[in-house]
Amino acid sequence: MQTSRKLKQILTIFLIFIILCSLVQLHHPVINLLDQWGFHFTDALPASSHQFWKQITALGAPSTICWVTVILVLLAQNWSQRLFLSSAVFFNLATAHWLKLLFCRPRPQLHHLIHVSGYSFPSGHANAITVLVLAIYLLYWQKKPPKGAALVGTLVVVGVLLSRVVLHVHYLSDVLAGSLYAIATTELIWWLFFDNQSIISYYANPKD
Repeated sequence: MQTSRKLKQILTIFLIFIILCSLVQLHHPVINLLDQWGFHFTDALPASSHQFWKQITALGAPSTICWVTVILVLLAQNWSQRLFLSSAVFFNLATAHWLKLLFCRPRPQLHHLIHVSGYSFPSGHANAITVLVLAIYLLYWQKKPPKGAALVGTLVVVGVLLSRVVLHVHYLSDVLAGSLYAIATTELIWWLFFDNQSIISYYANPKD
């Protein structure tokens, strides 16, 4: 019953992500309103805070996430943790890039406050920081979370997502899609590794 409920939650997140992708591809007015609201909110922030947001956005750089993941894999206690971390992070980084090439959405036609290249949807930074923080939570904080760990993790993710809009390099719909995709795929990979009786789960968690 618990497994069935978990899988339904994962599929629901995937469905929301697919709906968001469809609305973006169709240039639906709802997406335009969402993105305009995002810029309206972030542009109200003082210009003096831009340097702060540039530092925050660096936390979600895919290259940074790769190095952090490599360190975590080396420090992991067993092969199941190593396989989960590497699978979740590198699968997300690769497929998020492929999705950019699939949708080919141009970046916002605003003055970019940092140098960027490539397409806009979904946000690679939003995807990368979400999958890393969620993977850490599932592995280490789910049963006995350190005091304030969940709050700090959430603030880091929200900060990186917000920074991409503040710096005019992504639409709000970009960062929401990147984060939703990371949540759905990471939870699915966790389910495959630890929460069901699949072949992947069997070999990731061998019973002596």
